Amino acid sequence: RGRAVGLVMTTFGLSAGIYSSLIHIVEGTSIEPNLLGFLGISMGSISLVCVLGIAKMPPGHLLTAHGARATHALGLCILALVLITLRALWTLQVHGLDVIAVVMAVLYVLVLAFQAFLVVRLFLRRGWSIFFQHTMLEEASADGTAGALTAVSGEVDGSTFSEALRAVEYWLLLFVFLIGIGIGQNMVNSIGDIPGIDVATGVAIFAAGNAVGRFVPGYLSDLLFRHLDRMGFIIIATALLCVSQVVMLVSQQSPIGIYAGIFLTAAAFGSYWVLVPAVEAEWFGRLHFGKIHGLMLFLAGDGGVVALYKGLASFAESTRGPCDASSRVAGCFELKWLLCLALSGL
Repeated sequence: RGRAVGLVMTTFGLSAGIYSSLIHIVEGTSIEPNLLGFLGISMGSISLVCVLGIAKMPPGHLLTAHGARATHALGLCILALVLITLRALWTLQVHGLDVIAVVMAVLYVLVLAFQAFLVVRLFLRRGWSIFFQHTMLEEASADGTAGALTAVSGEVDGSTFSEALRAVEYWLLLFVFLIGIGIGQNMVNSIGDIPGIDVATGVAIFAAGNAVGRFVPGYLSDLLFRHLDRMGFIIIATALLCVSQVVMLVSQQSPIGIYAGIFLTAAAFGSYWVLVPAVEAEWFGRLHFGKIHGLMLFLAGDGGVVALYKGLASFAESTRGPCDASSRVAGCFELKWLLCLALSGL
């Protein structure tokens, strides 16, 4: 589970670096609004492929026949991660054009074309039924392997929605998730205002750390499951979050230190998105996972943005502001990093 979810979430972690690179190519031109619309539509098409494609795979195919495709997907993620990191460390321009950004744009278009090909092929094979008929369980029954889905998942049964809400562990996990999301959101929305660093480089480093944080802990949580459960990895991620805020607090005059703090914050932030759902599935099962995780994601996501990101900004503005004044910026960020450190320690 850790590797599978980690691979899926890695692409989300890379998205900030990928899309900022694509926008950078046409920034300030008339093409920019059209490109934003294209990116929105293309992301929706990729989601459609995932939903329809997985729904039509018989049990076992996800773990056996399609293993090579998983390897290819991981390879593409690593390639995108390398390109994002290169763009953060090295600027290669030819006739004023960012070469690495162009390579990422070409890679994105090729992947998108492949996804469109898969949708068309699936539609030609299945017809309109792909939009309203779920055949995974039917195919399992036809093969006489109706129990295979349960055997593969291992945790279909579990707690009810109300039982999960009555568990103290659920609310403690929600609090940890809320703090992680809030600090990560505070960081990604502060990169453009942190003095002494390049914004594009900061975004690229955050995307790289976010991608690493989403896949590596998931992979290790599978590999070391007999020795350290996934809650142990959440504890490690939270400790890393504390360290990242210390780095940000003491490195305000050092661009290298700031970049290191951004990377560590992003790595910890990305880890929660992989580990929290896995822990929920282990604690409460998968029968009511949609409602259980949906509520947690809603409360932690909105609470992290409103209470931490917006709350920290308002508190810093009222106590050390105006934070947009050059003489007050450092003091405002010092207060934010200090409060984030205290919350992550809590």
